[in-house]
Amino acid sequence: MPSSGRNGQPATTLLTFALSRAGEMLEVTATQPLSSGPQQVAVRYHTDRSDIGVFTLLHGSTAVGRLEFAGSLPFTFQHGGAGLRLGHDAGLPVSRRYAVPSRWNGGLSTVRLQTPGPAVADVRTALHSE
Repeated sequence: MPSSGRNGQPATTLLTFALSRAGEMLEVTATQPLSSGPQQVAVRYHTDRSDIGVFTLLHGSTAVGRLEFAGSLPFTFQHGGAGLRLGHDAGLPVSRRYAVPSRWNGGLSTVRLQTPGPAVADVRTALHSE
């Protein structure tokens, strides 16, 4: 449900990506609102160095938000977990910014998950190491 902003106008909602890494909230928010109509948005994860992770929010090819954080992301999350949900949530919310089910009123025409990263053999080795 949209909240009211100044002078009774609808509050501006900014694109936000949130991820809970073992209870640590990592959240990046765009610096500008999306315009109406079809949009291409993305979040990119990369490492600047071996000890610094970076999330970059993209609107088209333009970076509109960036978050640097110590460490990297684990290879797996929540073994047997809740899966990926688009447009609504269930159970516990990832962020305190919303309440479950927090249904999204937009539409999706395409979703692409791209995971360039270590080779499968490297992941298997990491998962079976101490």
